[in-house]
Amino acid sequence: MVGYDPKPDGRNNTKFQVAVAGSVSGLVTRALISPFDVIKIRFQLQHERLSRSDPSAKYHGILQASRQILQEEGPTAFWKGHVPAQILSIGYGAVQVRRYKGLMDCAKQVLQKEGALGFFKGLSPSLLKAALSTGFMFFSYEFFCNVFHCMNRTASQR
Repeated sequence: MVGYDPKPDGRNNTKFQVAVAGSVSGLVTRALISPFDVIKIRFQLQHERLSRSDPSAKYHGILQASRQILQEEGPTAFWKGHVPAQILSIGYGAVQVRRYKGLMDCAKQVLQKEGALGFFKGLSPSLLKAALSTGFMFFSYEFFCNVFHCMNRTASQR
């Protein structure tokens, strides 16, 4: 692999252990980040503005949306149906685009109905997700590399 050095920090992990640490860190990160993805998708699919001033809007912000989803659907709502939700959003997007006569018409309608902020729906949870995802990924990768290092050291002392 380009840039791959399994022993840069003296842990002496094997390529397989480094690969497992990376894979598990990806799995852990995805599981921890999924709630933000759910909130982002719900923000993007909501027609109404993300504003307390719009009484027809179901979601107003990240914390309010989190509480509402938790209250109405329980904690598993943040992880269930990820693949179907993606398919739904693609299908919904395809149906949504039929209302427009092209990119400029779409931009014009979004601007008229939601203002400039309409172009940034879901940005807050996306940015939070990106920051947390990066942190979780590096933390869990380092954690598992250290676990393997300790296992290697223990095995070599026998």
